Amino acid sequence: MIDNKKIQSWYEKNKEFEKNIEEVNKKISLWLSDTTEEQKQILFKLFLNSRFYGKKNIFSRFRTWYEQIKDAGYNIYTAIESQKYRHNSSHMFLYEFTLAVDVSEDDIKHSLKYMSVDEVKYVDNIIMMDDIIGTGKTVIDFFNSILEYLSGKTVYLWVLCCTEEALYKLKEYESGIDFKLEIKYDRIEKKAFCKDYVFNEGEIEHKKEVIENFEKNLWKKRRKNKDEFILGKDDSQCLVSFYNDTPNNTLSSFWYEDEKRQAIFKRKIKKKNKSTRLNSKKRKRREENYKAKENGYV
Repeated sequence: MIDNKKIQSWYEKNKEFEKNIEEVNKKISLWLSDTTEEQKQILFKLFLNSRFYGKKNIFSRFRTWYEQIKDAGYNIYTAIESQKYRHNSSHMFLYEFTLAVDVSEDDIKHSLKYMSVDEVKYVDNIIMMDDIIGTGKTVIDFFNSILEYLSGKTVYLWVLCCTEEALYKLKEYESGIDFKLEIKYDRIEKKAFCKDYVFNEGEIEHKKEVIENFEKNLWKKRRKNKDEFILGKDDSQCLVSFYNDTPNNTLSSFWYEDEKRQAIFKRKIKKKNKSTRLNSKKRKRREENYKAKENGYV
C-alpha cells in the first residue's frame, strides 16, 4: 500500500519536483501502474530514498560554496570537458552559475584548452562544477589532459552528487598529483542495494533480483543497450535526478519510458544528428581501408 504521509515527507524535501502533492501522487501512480504488488512496494521504497534537485536548490548550493571561496585569491571558473568535446551538464551549470552570482565574465573560462599555460600562471584557484560524478573516470581523464594548467593550483570540484566509488577513486588519485583537490558535494550517492541503506541485509539480494529482472524485461523491447543500463549504467544503482535531466547512473526503472510506460524521472533522449552519423560512417570506412592496405589487399 502506498503511504501518502511518506510521499508528503518526500515532497517537502524535493518541492521543485512538481507544483503540488497531487501531481506527485499522480506521477507515482502512473509510474507504478504496470508493476506487480511486490515490484510496486520495492520501487516505492526506493523512490522515498531518491533525491530530485530543482534549479533553485542547485544554485543555492553553488552560491553557498561561492561565498566561501570568492575572496580566497584569483579564481577562475570552468567546465569539466568530455574527452570527445561536446556540450554537457558542466557547461550548462557554468553558464547558469554566471547568472546566479556576481562574478566577472573575465573569470569564466568555457575551456582551459583554449588558453595558454602562461595565462593561468597567476591563478590561485580553478573551480569546476557538475551534477554527478558516477565513476570518476571522466573527471580523472580530464584532469590528466590539462595537468600543465593545474600544477600548483587548488582545484575545487563542486558537484551535487558523488558516488562512493568515485569519491574513493578521486581520493586515491589525489595522492599522485601536484595540485590540491578540494571536493564539495551535497550528497554521497550510495548503491541502492547496498547493506542497510534502503533495505535490511537479509532482504537485499531478493529485492535486487526483483528489480533487476523487472528492468531486464523493460529493455527487452529495445534492440540496443539491453544490458547497459540494468540497475543504472555500470551497475551504479543511483537514485537521483536533476531539473535538466536524469543521469543514466540512476536505476533505469526510474527513467525508462516508452509508449506504454511513464517514467517518474525524465531523461532526455540523446540522438546523433545526421552529420555525426555521416562522420561516423566515413571514419569506419577509413579504418577499413587502412586495415586493408596494411594487410596488402589494396
